[in-house]
Amino acid sequence: MTTISTVAVTGASGFVGRNMVRALLDAGYSVRALVRDREKARSVLPAAAGRLTLVVGDVTDPRSVEDLVQGTQACVQLVGIIREVKRLGQTFHRMHVEATRVDVAACEETGVK
Repeated sequence: MTTISTVAVTGASGFVGRNMVRALLDAGYSVRALVRDREKARSVLPAAAGRLTLVVGDVTDPRSVEDLVQGTQACVQLVGIIREVKRLGQTFHRMHVEATRVDVAACEETGVK
């Protein structure tokens, strides 16, 4: 049985994500949070000296997600959008389907639950 001490979270600076990060930290876990904007993340995520690591990247980029899940035992995928911005490549399919596939593939490859 694997003991979970570090959890990766995608969508960490979003509404649900920031609350999940806070709950995980409050429960004693360390968190690796995938964020697009480090400054935004710092403004909405709790300060947790040594227990919160921000990983700047793109949830649809396999390398970013592989970097995120390194050294973790579990991953929570919380990326979600409520409107599309097609000119920026932010579509429901890309963010809800493709990003999830990238996340699952990175976890399977590295043995993360």
